[in-house]
Amino acid sequence: MPLSISIIVPVVNEAKVLPCLLRDARDWRVSEVVIVDGGSSDETLSLIRNAPYVKAITSPKGRCHQMNAGAAAATGDLLLFLHADSILPIPSSLWINEITTALTDPHVVGGTFRLAIRPSSLFLKWISMIANLRSLFLGLPYGDQGIFVRSNVFKQMGGYRDIPLMEDVEFIQRLKQEGKIVLLKQVIATSARRWERGGAMVSLRNILLLILYFLGVCPTRLARWYH
Repeated sequence: MPLSISIIVPVVNEAKVLPCLLRDARDWRVSEVVIVDGGSSDETLSLIRNAPYVKAITSPKGRCHQMNAGAAAATGDLLLFLHADSILPIPSSLWINEITTALTDPHVVGGTFRLAIRPSSLFLKWISMIANLRSLFLGLPYGDQGIFVRSNVFKQMGGYRDIPLMEDVEFIQRLKQEGKIVLLKQVIATSARRWERGGAMVSLRNILLLILYFLGVCPTRLARWYH
């Protein structure tokens, strides 16, 4: 039986990037696309409600709340959590086949894609390389790499924890206790918009926040510093 995949996308005020995602979603050979709005004040909600091939739902704001709501509404055997400004490889058969092959190993519970940042630059290529090395050797991908997990494992884990920052890091740490996670050969492209606004300070801030998180600083305090 083919693997049924649910793609879950949390969004808040993403009207600028949603047309690209919705166009690509037409060609994804998956069971469903669940887009979860967290209280947008722009045209985001009307865009997703007007896309007949998308399941549009709402939830309280917060990526952890939105992803958990999307997972509760999803029906697939596999849940793939995708950021609105990330682009999956084309054609979708490339990554679907690789995930399907990986999951023939019953010890594999989930994984992620390799990262590229678009539009690119020498600095952003370096950032992508560091992210891929971090994922490969430390088993520590971020959410913009497209985290996927078996739905039954996600439910057993209780989903994402209710924390305002580092929800992806915390989830991956728990997921590794459930079994193996894989780093696919396929590459997901995420938007450079954060670096275009903040430059190198974005990466320096993220590294500092990650270090502080592992030193035990409360995610609520980290979130205040982040914003």
